[in-house]
Amino acid sequence: MVSLNSILNESADQNIDRIKAAYKFFIQHLGLPAERIKLKFGSLSVDPDSGLPTQASVFVSKDKPHKYVITVNSASTVGVSDLIRHLAHEFQHIVQTESGRFDVYTHTWDGTTYEVNKGTQEYYNLPWERDARKAAFELELAFTRYMRDKGASKSYKKLNENPDTIVYKGQYYVYSTTHNKASFMIYKDSKTNKDTMFGFSVNSKDFFSSDPDVIKEIKELENGLDFYKKQKVEEFRNATNGKGHYALEKLLMELNRYDNSGLTRGRIFELPDAVTVCTFWEPTRTVLKYLKFYEEAIKASGYDPTKILYESYDNSKGFMSYEEFITKGTAPSAITLKNGEKAKVGDKVVIVYASPDPNDLANPEAEIIKIGDDNRATLKITYSESKYFEVGSEMDEPGYYLLPFNQKARYPNRAESLESVIDEKTKEFVDKRAKLHTTGASLTTAEKETLEVEVDKLEIEIKLLRDILDSGEKFYTDNVKDVVNKSVERKLHSKKKEKQDQYSLIQQAEKQFGMPIAQIRQKYRGVPLDQLIKKESLYRKIMNQIL
Repeated sequence: MVSLNSILNESADQNIDRIKAAYKFFIQHLGLPAERIKLKFGSLSVDPDSGLPTQASVFVSKDKPHKYVITVNSASTVGVSDLIRHLAHEFQHIVQTESGRFDVYTHTWDGTTYEVNKGTQEYYNLPWERDARKAAFELELAFTRYMRDKGASKSYKKLNENPDTIVYKGQYYVYSTTHNKASFMIYKDSKTNKDTMFGFSVNSKDFFSSDPDVIKEIKELENGLDFYKKQKVEEFRNATNGKGHYALEKLLMELNRYDNSGLTRGRIFELPDAVTVCTFWEPTRTVLKYLKFYEEAIKASGYDPTKILYESYDNSKGFMSYEEFITKGTAPSAITLKNGEKAKVGDKVVIVYASPDPNDLANPEAEIIKIGDDNRATLKITYSESKYFEVGSEMDEPGYYLLPFNQKARYPNRAESLESVIDEKTKEFVDKRAKLHTTGASLTTAEKETLEVEVDKLEIEIKLLRDILDSGEKFYTDNVKDVVNKSVERKLHSKKKEKQDQYSLIQQAEKQFGMPIAQIRQKYRGVPLDQLIKKESLYRKIMNQIL
């Protein structure tokens, strides 16, 4: 596999430009001090616990204000998109440090100090690591959306001044200009534990919220004695645009109402030609969960929700009308794997974590148990040799590729699972039974008899396999095959004899009664054929004796 260095040289530095663009984007998007954050490319050591190379790391100086150096592994063999996700992960650690939530030297998070053992499942689940993984995914989506704007994703053109950008008639309009009229967000309120809407409109120079207490507390900040907190509110009042989401988050933090629990974010742009657009960072399905909140925010900003246009993260075909927006799409039923195949709930996948070979047993296996509105799966780990993926644990789709699970390729010397064999034989049974019913009349007698035997055999086999599965056996071993085959042969022989006996009874009945079997059944409804023959034989015997 080629390294990042060779990839960069072969593609005229486009990939390194993309990483640098992501670096600038994350600084601007998160409102971080660019002068204290440096990016460099260099060699990084292999993690001694996982045996995998480190893709990115961040150094934090002990002195305050902290200085940061992010190093991206120039010898990395993963894709550029993966490196950007790792870069976003390190940026979130900077956000955690800057906000005071995390101290990298004492391993303190929100006032609680944790014991750290790197390379363990416990470390993977530490609060700052969980927070960084979640944020990395969101940051990567935001960057991808930005680069997707007309031409940007192909040419990696120089970034505009700010990230929240909307394109109209080939022109870029960013959130730092007067075109940005309002910013708002939905978050989980730390005090009430309820989903809450909060935002600011430059049209009214005022805040709005679905919780009146939030507005009340902001006014208390504004009228209080703390100069720093008053200044934060005044920055909004004096703004010439709708400000940014990070500024909204910092204000909510001052009220002790926000702890990085943002759900969705929106913004309103006024563009030339009297065009007003409400744009979102998240997919439409996610946004529509909070439609009432957003309609309230749009009205509070001075607009009619039904009269403006909409753009969301997953809409690449231009702006949508209100009707198109609220009816767009349905909940996803499948995700797309790295090789292009679809996978639905209940399917098994391989997490390409340790090596690019999906059949390498160092890569964990998982079952898809849920697919979210963001087209990402929730997985349940079913097999793992890694400390990071505990069997039985559930997790959001990780930042690694997913590929289809292939039992035979992954375990060439292991027997197939009984469940998969039952599934295959059930499909075969359904197909052959349908063929017997739909084309039976066109088959020769021999062909029809052969097909009937195959259907009978599959029906018996499936029942036996289900009984064995219920007994606790999981694999289709040679012993199971032998037991099933012998049982099937016995049952088929018994069924064949039963059919022959039945045919013999029919012939005997037709001979005794002197009429076709159909007429006999119609005349003596409900009487079993063998009993009918016995009765008729006894009747004839008595009549012969009398005569």
